[in-house]
Amino acid sequence: VKLSLGLPDPIDALVLRNKDEDADDDEPEGEGDYGNHKRPKKAIVDTTAFNLCGGLVIFANAITVGLETDAVALQVSEGKVIQLDPIWQIVETVFCIVFLLELLLRLYYHRLNYFLNVHTFLWNWVDFIIVVASSIDTLVLSPLGVGGAGKLVSLMRFIRMLRLARLVRLLKLFKELWLMVSGIMQSLKTLGWISVVAFVFSYAWAIYATKAIGFDDATWDGYFMTSRGWDHEEYFGSVWKSTFTMVQLLTLTGWSEEVVRHIEKGQPMLLIFFIFFVCVSSLGLLSIMVGVVVENTLTTARRDQAKAVDQKDKDRKVVFAQLQEVFEVADVDGSGTLTIEEVEEAIGKSEIYNKLKMIDFPVDDPNMIFSLLDYDDSGELTIDEFITGCIRMKGAAKSKDLLVAQVAIDSMKRHFAKFETEMARFQAKVSLLQESASAITGHGEHTFLEPRMYRNRHPEFANSDIPHMSDEALEMVPWKRDEMEVRKEEHEVPTGQLGLTDAHLRFLAIANEEHGEMQTLPPGAFNATHHLRGLEDGQSTLPGSPTKRQAPVAIQDLEQSGSYELAVPGSTFQNSS
Repeated sequence: VKLSLGLPDPIDALVLRNKDEDADDDEPEGEGDYGNHKRPKKAIVDTTAFNLCGGLVIFANAITVGLETDAVALQVSEGKVIQLDPIWQIVETVFCIVFLLELLLRLYYHRLNYFLNVHTFLWNWVDFIIVVASSIDTLVLSPLGVGGAGKLVSLMRFIRMLRLARLVRLLKLFKELWLMVSGIMQSLKTLGWISVVAFVFSYAWAIYATKAIGFDDATWDGYFMTSRGWDHEEYFGSVWKSTFTMVQLLTLTGWSEEVVRHIEKGQPMLLIFFIFFVCVSSLGLLSIMVGVVVENTLTTARRDQAKAVDQKDKDRKVVFAQLQEVFEVADVDGSGTLTIEEVEEAIGKSEIYNKLKMIDFPVDDPNMIFSLLDYDDSGELTIDEFITGCIRMKGAAKSKDLLVAQVAIDSMKRHFAKFETEMARFQAKVSLLQESASAITGHGEHTFLEPRMYRNRHPEFANSDIPHMSDEALEMVPWKRDEMEVRKEEHEVPTGQLGLTDAHLRFLAIANEEHGEMQTLPPGAFNATHHLRGLEDGQSTLPGSPTKRQAPVAIQDLEQSGSYELAVPGSTFQNSS
């Protein structure tokens, strides 16, 4: 309703802020990977160039403040009355006007969001107070002659010094510098405790050094003359002097030339004491301090990144909650479903485009997402399906979603295997068809063409004899070849797979006409390595006899089909046909 009436959207500020943070300054405005849409135009006060120029002006102002302070110090050292050159007032006025214009520009573009932005509101408030106070001092009080007199002198000087605090803004422009400063700030508590430990350690060793060195005048008074003025009381005359000396050793500031080498000449046994102190304090405690700073810097970087991600997720959730209203407006026909045309038309609106861009919706290719969510290929999506699909695409993959994807992949794999099998059969049939066509052509030429016509078709045989296909070759046509292979597979039984055991062969009885009795073959008498050609039950012949005499053969549990050859000791039985 708000969009249809043209009312301001309460989430627009949120969208614009994220748009400004995500926009790339390296690309020219209006260009980039935004499909048919132009890149959202960025406010000039939020560009890197504008912020860099502002930082350079702040840096230049800090230099002029330092030069002005040196001029005052020179007058004080010479005993003169402090009287600044008018040029400093002019320079101060110019900087004040520049800072005031910068503040007004930021207020013009950001308005109340300048003070409400959760990321920068603290620095913005500090910047606002400093600029306003400096402007009042420079542009109002100074021309009236009030700025340099009375009780306001100290306050105005303090306000002028506060302008140097704006140098912190420069840190935000350089990520590495900001992380280093943030790491130090986060480490202050730990560094404070390490400093306490270092001081206590130095104080304890200072007490021992004072007793061992500071009280030993007999050893060191004579060394004072030979060392050209090295005084042990200057370094170890009291506990506080010894403590300061131990801190000097801790920081490795002249620890060898100024202290330890002299101690080694008078009391060489104490050399072990000082080396141990340097190893523990300097190499130990200071290394811990460096490690703490590095760890806090890395922690700050991870925390800042996590905060940015969390904030963007919260912003996306807010925008997702409003997408229901947005796409209800996009449903122009009121059908309760969205078509791809309605989605594209909605994306063409800038307010919807910015919101979808914020949640990383592929505004450049809505057809791809629409086709992924349109499972039934109906060309329509309900608003709930569309929004839920967008949320699932942005969220982490759940176990149920992964299981559904795995089941779908397995199903596709099975369908692909079946398709592959069908394709192999189809290719075999196509190959058979090609061979059959070639065979028909070749057979027809050899059967029906005269030699002259054959040579006309095949010039390579113009001066040679025409090859004639043999009867066997003519019979080996593809369709007959397949039939013969099938018949061969049906009749041939591999060795060891006849299915006949010795128990079966015991029932193989042969009636011998000459002896008039039944003969039972002994176990193992059947040779399964031969082929029996067309054996019929009860129709075997005994070759080699003067006449063909029939002998009934009783074969039990033998398959009627098949090709076998029986080998009986002394005789071989073949079929009568």
